[in-house]
Amino acid sequence: MQQNSDHVTRLDALKRRKIAFGEKLLAMDQSLWHTKPKDGGFTPAELMAHLMKAEEFNLNFLRKTSPKQLTGRSPKLGFMYKSVLKRTSTPPMLAPSKSPDIKAEFTKWQGALGEVDRFFAELQGPNAPFIKMNFLFGTLSAEQFLAFQEAHMGYHEHYFPKY
Repeated sequence: MQQNSDHVTRLDALKRRKIAFGEKLLAMDQSLWHTKPKDGGFTPAELMAHLMKAEEFNLNFLRKTSPKQLTGRSPKLGFMYKSVLKRTSTPPMLAPSKSPDIKAEFTKWQGALGEVDRFFAELQGPNAPFIKMNFLFGTLSAEQFLAFQEAHMGYHEHYFPKY
């Protein structure tokens, strides 16, 4: 199915983008890894931990209900989905712990990205339901999930820590 492969290609590009961003954080001077940026946002280490927590958040939903189990259902967005595509504050469950190990978080994040790939292999089509999240976000198609992920990365790329 061509549309399926287009979304897998898009997922691969997003994965490369995420890894490049993580490498950019790791390439920063180590003295900055635990230093708050001028805007008061996450330190580079905290940002890496946040990205890992966000990936794990998604994986928990995928592990609970895989795309195969959603076959025959329709995507249905929750009321928070569209607001998350805009700038919002970090939910408490995705806030990083203090002074995380940036290298360990990056390694875990890479593993989590690989696990998302395995769930994408179950994809029944770009508009079929891919992930059943909580009532806040709803059940997202692959297209909606990718848009959600791309918006998240775009936010962090735009607000990259500035010192």
